[in-house]
Amino acid sequence: MWPLSLLLLAAGAQARPLTLDEALATAAAANRTVVAAGWAEREAEGRVEVARSAWSPVLSASSSTGSTSSAGFVAGYPLSSATTTTQSGVGLDVSAASGTTLSLDASLRHDVSTTTSSLGGVESVQEQSNWQGGASVSVTQDLLAPLRTQPSAITVRQAREAGSAATLARERTVNDTLLAVADAWWTCWSANDAVVAL
Repeated sequence: MWPLSLLLLAAGAQARPLTLDEALATAAAANRTVVAAGWAEREAEGRVEVARSAWSPVLSASSSTGSTSSAGFVAGYPLSSATTTTQSGVGLDVSAASGTTLSLDASLRHDVSTTTSSLGGVESVQEQSNWQGGASVSVTQDLLAPLRTQPSAITVRQAREAGSAATLARERTVNDTLLAVADAWWTCWSANDAVVAL
């Protein structure tokens, strides 16, 4: 009965009765069930996009510091040395449902060596600093990936099925609503025609 009340309210707000096209357009635009079904459809479409872009990134980072010391005698004179090494690295590995893997790695190493010697009563200190860096990029493709059923492929399929179901539910809701509004409009029109005929 709500379509009839919608028509009566809309007709009361206007100086003239609604045409069938106006009643159908008003119902399609203002019906909460139709609007909610449209939202469910858009949500399902979003789930498909999320499932399709399901990369599994893995970010790794490492850092280490080490030092070595040695002391001894060279030709009867004391000699000591100390080396400090700092090494850091970062890596990113990303895998796609298609079996493609992208790896990015970068590393940086810094060595500082200090050597102290005392030859003939004269102490000498030598320091060395050495920097090393590296980066690599690799892309690999698992050629057997299309032959295996992967969880992400299943998720994409399920999301697409949910999207199709949401689209069908929205279309069914729109059609049911428009049918009820058209039925109510024709009932009002027939009643109005009967009153005018009296």
